[in-house]
Amino acid sequence: MPSKRQRPSPPASAVRLGVPGLDELLGNALTPGASVALSGPAQSGKTWLAVQFLLAAVAQGDSVLYVKVSPRKEPRESLPFAARLTELEQSGRVTLQSERLNRPLVPWLSSWLEQAGRDVRVAVEVAASVDELTPREALWLSDAERELATRGVTALFSVRAPGADPTAIAQLSRLFGDAHATLALELRSSEWGLERQLLVAGVRGVSVPSRFHALELTDGGVRLSPDAAVPADDADAELEAPLYIGAPPYLQGAE
Repeated sequence: MPSKRQRPSPPASAVRLGVPGLDELLGNALTPGASVALSGPAQSGKTWLAVQFLLAAVAQGDSVLYVKVSPRKEPRESLPFAARLTELEQSGRVTLQSERLNRPLVPWLSSWLEQAGRDVRVAVEVAASVDELTPREALWLSDAERELATRGVTALFSVRAPGADPTAIAQLSRLFGDAHATLALELRSSEWGLERQLLVAGVRGVSVPSRFHALELTDGGVRLSPDAAVPADDADAELEAPLYIGAPPYLQGAE
């Protein structure tokens, strides 16, 4: 029987994001065909989450598409797990693509889906904030999310945002109105350095505590801090569970 600081692993039918701690936190909240909306500033971990989201699908035998779209010409950046992605791209399991956001996304997304087959997963990383998008560009992105949802394709969409404030989360929710889960990343400075934090802003049909969780970058990718990733199982224990405020575990009351 799991202890209070643990949750059982999500069932096989649940969508795994490939982020230790976050998968256990969400449990079976995300099912195949669900979409995830993600926002955060540069260097906060958006690309790490997107790539781990795709690699989790590859491990299940799916074909995946990572596409970075931008209203402007952006320099090509190295992706996390670059060697692994290159190997998978050469084998046809992964498609990596960069696109200017100067045309509707649905036609070429539909073309890729028809070629890829049934078991697929898509991550779309937008190299712009919601404020930087024109109404037409925002519509193209919303249409793409809706098309993938209609086809039952599990997808992740991410945009830039200065932080996890209510305004940024509201903009994200309006842009990706069909998202089953809304996540926001934030960078915070403290005496211990620059820290990544993740807020589970909302999950459709599931009650998940809306609080910040520490993100750790390890050799295996990003994960939720073991000291802050798992909510308590009951209300009384939740009051005792330390909220992450940027302090090391020993200052949070964790054993």
